[in-house]
Amino acid sequence: MMSESNHELQLKGFWIRPHSYITYLEEGDITLEFKNVSDESIEIDKIACSFETDIGLSPTESILSPMISIKPNNISRVRVTFLIDLKMKLGTNFAKIDVTYRNAKSQKSTTVTFTNPYTRCIIINPIHPPEKHFFISYKGSNDRQLATKLDRHLTKIGFKGYVAENDNRPGIDIWQEKIFPAIDDCVALIVLWTSDSLTDPSTIFREVTYAKEKQKRVILLAEHGLKIPEIFLGDKEYVQIQSKITDDDLIDLVENIEKTYKGGGFET
Repeated sequence: MMSESNHELQLKGFWIRPHSYITYLEEGDITLEFKNVSDESIEIDKIACSFETDIGLSPTESILSPMISIKPNNISRVRVTFLIDLKMKLGTNFAKIDVTYRNAKSQKSTTVTFTNPYTRCIIINPIHPPEKHFFISYKGSNDRQLATKLDRHLTKIGFKGYVAENDNRPGIDIWQEKIFPAIDDCVALIVLWTSDSLTDPSTIFREVTYAKEKQKRVILLAEHGLKIPEIFLGDKEYVQIQSKITDDDLIDLVENIEKTYKGGGFET
């Protein structure tokens, strides 16, 4: 356990529960054990705990204002609840704790950071086994990267994202033996509507038309400023963001999909 020995406040203990099995979008908690090594009481005003996130994603943290006082040479434990956010990295074992405290006599405020790369891993699991899938419709190599990222985030909530170009079975008809059967079996069809889509949307339109014939729900994630074709108008699952599609937008979409699924929104 790493502690900052040159500060009045030291971190003596760090435990995560549960560490062996927890799923995305569930809550866990951290128990922090602090020792006051000064001659005056210390008042802890704020604790912020953060974990590793997937590459390129903005940090996520849990903040607590415990307002506790620790007497000289005493030890106190604090519990911080945190959410397993979809941004968090699988198997993360790195935590950063920022603590803001005051010397009760001088009232001087200090912030100290504790890092612990050797803590026991948080073993994060999908919400349920990824058996069902969402069909991801897109156009272009840049959008394929978005589709692959969307697949990764869908896996965290217990689904797969079907990306036709990642289906490497050779020697079969792409429409009759790949795309159409994948749409037949999908929970819903997700369209990534970007500027690349405008160059030739015929493939997307064909997939959407077939999905509607099969009474599949269509979820549209549209880039800012793009005209929405009539084929999508009237669909309930229609989201137009304020910029180009980012990882954060994909995560927001997946979180909303999980809420809709739990509410029975994808039942036919």
